[in-house]
Amino acid sequence: MSLEWEQIFSNGEHAMLRILFTLMGLLMMVLSLAGCGAASAVAETIQCTGDFEATVYQGPSAGLSLVGPLSLQVDATGNLTGALTANNGALVEVTGQAIGRSINLVFNLGEDKRIFGVGSLENDIRDCKGLSGGPFTGPEPGDSGDWGYGIGGRS
Repeated sequence: MSLEWEQIFSNGEHAMLRILFTLMGLLMMVLSLAGCGAASAVAETIQCTGDFEATVYQGPSAGLSLVGPLSLQVDATGNLTGALTANNGALVEVTGQAIGRSINLVFNLGEDKRIFGVGSLENDIRDCKGLSGGPFTGPEPGDSGDWGYGIGGRS
């Protein structure tokens, strides 16, 4: 019986070492994969520019247009911040979110007036190219229209 316990103990030590090395290997793989994920999640903030136009077709503000170059900063999570330089020289603050090929925009016109737009992107926003557009509401209750943005590249 003594021989069996020695064999078990000896085999047990080897088994323990195999388990220990296997766990260490798995831990290293997990840490290296986590490192890869962390590196890709820290994508740079980019800036896209292009020509923008929005027009109110219905409601009290019918005929109102916002036209001019729009510059958007896009962070790694798709948060958008930027500004539209309207043809009349006014600077309009823009915020929003783009995920995949979906986009939401808020144009702050000041004096508690905003235009809320939703839309589709031809390409992922991080590509900074292609067309996008959709409907919007505002700045007054009952106002609605559409918008378009030709993204011409990074700046």
